[in-house]
Amino acid sequence: MVINSEWRWKPLGLFWFAAVCMSVFTLGQPAFAQPLKGFVGIGAATIPDFEGSSDYSVVPFLVGRLRLEPYYIQFLGTGLRTNMVAHEFWRAGPVLRYRFSRNDVDNAVVDRLRRVDAAFEIGGFVGIEKRNVFQPRDTVSARIELRQDIAGGHKGWLLDLGASYTYRLARRWRLVVGSSVTIASANYMDAYFSIDADNASRSGLARFDADGGLKDLGLSMVAAYGITRRWGLLARAGYTRLLDDAANSPIVEDEGSANQFLGALGVSYRF
Repeated sequence: MVINSEWRWKPLGLFWFAAVCMSVFTLGQPAFAQPLKGFVGIGAATIPDFEGSSDYSVVPFLVGRLRLEPYYIQFLGTGLRTNMVAHEFWRAGPVLRYRFSRNDVDNAVVDRLRRVDAAFEIGGFVGIEKRNVFQPRDTVSARIELRQDIAGGHKGWLLDLGASYTYRLARRWRLVVGSSVTIASANYMDAYFSIDADNASRSGLARFDADGGLKDLGLSMVAAYGITRRWGLLARAGYTRLLDDAANSPIVEDEGSANQFLGALGVSYRF
């Protein structure tokens, strides 16, 4: 288990500064008449060393949601989503995600493959968010999200479909359960899962040509406990199952695992 060498605060901080500034600017002046509400959380997470890895790295964990009703900015890890629609339940807006490069990994065989550069994905989402559906203060949400890499990392696109349900277990406890499915383009799959002649020679892995299509299915759960009115604890668990060519790639089948896990613990502050 290692600390990913790319988690350096300067580039990460610059990314978040630019992303948040752009999102806040696009919300529009009328929104600033409303009070700013939301929460931020920070902690540590364990994630696969690379997509398909059976080794895990420890990284900083960042999550939050800032609301200027009816708009919001939501961030998780290196992803950010902004709602730009003033509607009772429809949500839509831009999305950003930074994806770290694949290099200097624990697995000696995969480490011999050519470096896959970092990707910066931009796109948009459309979804619904309905409150008080089954009980007071619960929330049902669903979304479809499309992102395209513009930094030359994988040069592909991803289509995510997700749904979640949020409810209160007790006065201090809140639980969020979610599911997702991801479809990836041929360029994305080629960058992370194909083995061409050069990479086969470098690593000793068999040649493999990954096609675009269904990439993974995921499940997640977040538990939040309020210590005080402002401060709380967060725990997040996630499971992703790589599918089809993502699971069949020698990078995953021979050197990693199609079963991908995530765990995170942190503290939160509400305002």
